[in-house]
Amino acid sequence: MNKRQKAIRDSMPTRKMTAAEWEYATDDYKELRKNKKMIYVIIKCPCHEEGALKLIDWAKGDDGFSVTRTHKGFKHVELLVGEDNKTMWLYEQWETKEDHQAYLNFRMENGFEDFMKEILEAEFSLSYLTNAGA
Repeated sequence: MNKRQKAIRDSMPTRKMTAAEWEYATDDYKELRKNKKMIYVIIKCPCHEEGALKLIDWAKGDDGFSVTRTHKGFKHVELLVGEDNKTMWLYEQWETKEDHQAYLNFRMENGFEDFMKEILEAEFSLSYLTNAGA
């Protein structure tokens, strides 16, 4: 719920928001999102089969996504597996490219590069994208 939706809800505690009020608040939120360009990061990790399992375990562990979520600019992360059950995809959302690069530098300085070398069977690829607004 965005600030406008919350304000409308809080100003009328005795009744539910009408559909028109909700639509207005939702449209306002969509407009705010459109004007603020978030960065999407897609990382392809061609792992060997055991490496894919290690990456999943890492993501769930104490040094995995729980640490990722604490970094400045973090918005969202998902770990996806390809049909071959060994190609892993990281889908991330960050406020800025610089925020993600600072996070990536933190990871590389703390041993993640060695971990990646251990689990990959080919080089990983990383792409930065923005929403086209369509």
